Amino acid sequence: MPTRYTLDVDLKDVVAVDSLQSKDKKVTAAKETKKRLEERFKTGKNRWFFTKLRDVIEAKDLEYKAWAHVQTLKSSLDEHSLELRVKTANEAEAISQQIGKGNCGSLY
Repeated sequence: MPTRYTLDVDLKDVVAVDSLQSKDKKVTAAKETKKRLEERFKTGKNRWFFTKLRDVIEAKDLEYKAWAHVQTLKSSLDEHSLELRVKTANEAEAISQQIGKGNCGSLY
């Protein structure tokens, strides 16, 4: 099945027409191909080629859920901070009104 992805592993020197003629050559070609693909996998290049698409999608979904949770927490902290600032402003206004009325004794 054709795919739009390519893997940059040169296998032309390993798998040739003459290497498919006998069983021994086929086994040798298969082992060499496996070795080269494992080397590519171990270096971490082209990770998408060696992972299942479902795993990639699940990982991205978890990342998005974590990001959304962080955004929700930030928003709730901002709202809490706003509530504290409003409360402080209301208290300051009440104190200034008491000072304006001359009820300074009740503050201390």
